[in-house]
Amino acid sequence: MTINKGVPMPNQLESRVKALEEWRNKQMIVQALSENNMKHMDERFDRVENAIKGITDNIKEITESKNKVGSRVLWIVGTAVISAFVMFVINGGLSIAPS
Repeated sequence: MTINKGVPMPNQLESRVKALEEWRNKQMIVQALSENNMKHMDERFDRVENAIKGITDNIKEITESKNKVGSRVLWIVGTAVISAFVMFVINGGLSIAPS
């Protein structure tokens, strides 16, 4: 149904243009939905990332506070050992008994 030299008839052109416009509109809708879904996924990933960062920050705080407590306990035990040794020396524990 072509006229001279392969040129389509006007009614065929009209139906083809309508079909192309419908296809293009569907593609635009699909693309808009895809972009919207990607935006929501990005927001979800950002929330997950922030939650993980918060958890790691809390873990760092806990380990640092334990290190501080451990350091304080070590200083207390070290001071107690040194104090006990000094008391031992003061009470004559290092004196040489006369033979």
